[in-house]
Amino acid sequence: MGGALWWLLAAAVSGSWLMLLALVLSLAAWAVFPAAVCGGWVSQSRDRKKKTLVRLGLAVLLLLILRFGGQLLLGLAGLSWRRWVKSALDLGLLGAASVLAAKTAGRLIDDPARRDWQRWCSALWAGLIIFSAVGLAGMKLLWTDLGDRVTQWEGQKAVAEYVGVFHEKVYPYRNLLVRGNEVIYEWWD
Repeated sequence: MGGALWWLLAAAVSGSWLMLLALVLSLAAWAVFPAAVCGGWVSQSRDRKKKTLVRLGLAVLLLLILRFGGQLLLGLAGLSWRRWVKSALDLGLLGAASVLAAKTAGRLIDDPARRDWQRWCSALWAGLIIFSAVGLAGMKLLWTDLGDRVTQWEGQKAVAEYVGVFHEKVYPYRNLLVRGNEVIYEWWD
């Protein structure tokens, strides 16, 4: 979330009102996400579509728990997810949330009890979610290194991650999924 707030501040300072508007609308759409999904679950009584929404909602919840709850528990043990695991969980979460938003909006649009403006708002909400998820995934794919590399440092197995341009940190290797939290070597150029 800190990254989104940084982009919001950068857009406000740079004077790009279009970027600021897109970020504000995207953040608002994500803020409404839980309420809209719950609204999609209670509208209409088609069991097959409701089961799909519940499964997608549980998938999003599971990915959230794995990504952030797992990171919290690993942090208490002095560990962290490896970079590729974080990236896979983040991209999977964005994808599952986008599909859930599209299915929920489709269900809300098909509801005959809803007024036209409510249908338009549902479509706009889903579009904003999908647009911002694609934007976040694109920024992650273009501007970050999704992986790390296993190397040797002073006779021990280590995990090296690029954290910026000409900036690398090396952590102790634990296994395929996790690494240690303490930095054993940091390189700047």
